[in-house]
Amino acid sequence: MVRCSTSPHLEYRVTDKAIHCGHFHKADSHKAVAFEFKNLAPQSYSDNIHFSGKPEVMSEWIEHTHGKGTLEWLDIEKNKVSKLDKYEMDKISKHYLGLLNDELKKRGIRNPWK
Repeated sequence: MVRCSTSPHLEYRVTDKAIHCGHFHKADSHKAVAFEFKNLAPQSYSDNIHFSGKPEVMSEWIEHTHGKGTLEWLDIEKNKVSKLDKYEMDKISKHYLGLLNDELKKRGIRNPWK
């Protein structure tokens, strides 16, 4: 189960299409932090699409979850040049797949996406 970062009263199964991976700094505008874990949060479809991600609420969640100063750090990182070619995308994909598999193994959960 996963709780929405911007509407914490909403909880979803991780495989539910109604839960998204919301970005604080939008991925299309800030490619340098598009895959930065600290820029991402579980977010309901409604909050992500219809309420522009509720940035004020998400900013509080980010600071609470990742620590004071995270937003300031993201503001600096978002403007860095990032080259998302096939090599970089594969590298990022393998990194996060490894983290997912480690977490599933640690929790004794079978991968629901296999």
